[in-house]
Amino acid sequence: MLYCDLFCLQKTCQSANEVRQRADKLMKDGHFDPEAIWSCADNMSRRWQQLMSKSEERRKVVTASYSFFKSAEQVTTGWLLVDCCVGTVDHSTVARSVSWPLNDSKAASELVLIKTQML
Repeated sequence: MLYCDLFCLQKTCQSANEVRQRADKLMKDGHFDPEAIWSCADNMSRRWQQLMSKSEERRKVVTASYSFFKSAEQVTTGWLLVDCCVGTVDHSTVARSVSWPLNDSKAASELVLIKTQML
């Protein structure tokens, strides 16, 4: 995560906590409409949790995308090396002998995650 994103997230978290503390103080001090105060504080808390949830989902998708493209780069590099070194190649033989990254369950699950996020 970028430094700016982390800093902004920390500042937003601090502000959300301050709002919650002020709401608690207002209700404790006997505000004339504690239900409205509670409703606003609860709404803010739910939105904060949604933001955190979306942020975590975004982090997972970015990580999965990075892993996918790194795997694709390794496969592409592997094919280029095979074609350069061997010349004409029986690709069906190479396909059986190459250890594909997508056979890895983690990489496969990351690909599924990327596909579901794109829908």
